[in-house]
Amino acid sequence: MNKRLRPLISQSVLVGLLVLGHTAPIVAAETEHYLDPLITEETIENDAIWAAYQDYKRGIEQFNLHDMASEEVTGTSLSEVEEFEAAVEPTFHHLSETESYLSYMYESETTNNPNDDQPVLGELLFYFIDEELYYTGIGSLDLVINNDQLLPMGLDQEWLDTKNSYHLMVEFGPRVFGLSQMVYQGEDYYQVLLPQGETTEQMYAQFIYIYQDHAIFGYQIELEEILDSPQGAMKDLFVELTGLLNE
Repeated sequence: MNKRLRPLISQSVLVGLLVLGHTAPIVAAETEHYLDPLITEETIENDAIWAAYQDYKRGIEQFNLHDMASEEVTGTSLSEVEEFEAAVEPTFHHLSETESYLSYMYESETTNNPNDDQPVLGELLFYFIDEELYYTGIGSLDLVINNDQLLPMGLDQEWLDTKNSYHLMVEFGPRVFGLSQMVYQGEDYYQVLLPQGETTEQMYAQFIYIYQDHAIFGYQIELEEILDSPQGAMKDLFVELTGLLNE
């Protein structure tokens, strides 16, 4: 991907924030998480990704992510994460000599597509470098959506231009295709993947990055460009965000 993340608030505001430091049926939400107001059964809309979200929350509560600003080992080890008791069994994948990930696939009991008898899938992923946890996220493989569920063009920029805009995102209640988080200088940064467009004939993937109740960065790409690996896109964009924060 050759597009760069675009800042949604000014660099001076971002610096100020950094200085402040601050296959299962639908299951009940047990662990509280910052994104709970945004991630609901209505915005998720399928039981596979909802079940993945419940395990995601339990996992992020138990494990530590590597601090992207640190050269020290700060993330949980692969061996510890492998002991995680999720609702489904994971599969382990090697990407390279140093990179690997655990993938947990959740299957819906129903399909949202009347022309397809295949169940909807959701994925929880833990990504490791040198067997240290760097990234976790969930992604939905349910791409059936109506025009009225798309994020309107330009609304993301309104969020970026408004301080404390997280509550505006929650009030709108966008359809969510994916989410993830990372740690930078001891602080949590969150990412949500939202389908955007005027009609479903031309949809975009809109990535919004949230820090301390502010939408701070956004990135848009045609949805079809990330269909093969939405989690890979989220992970790579977080790496690019780290580069911007270091500038």
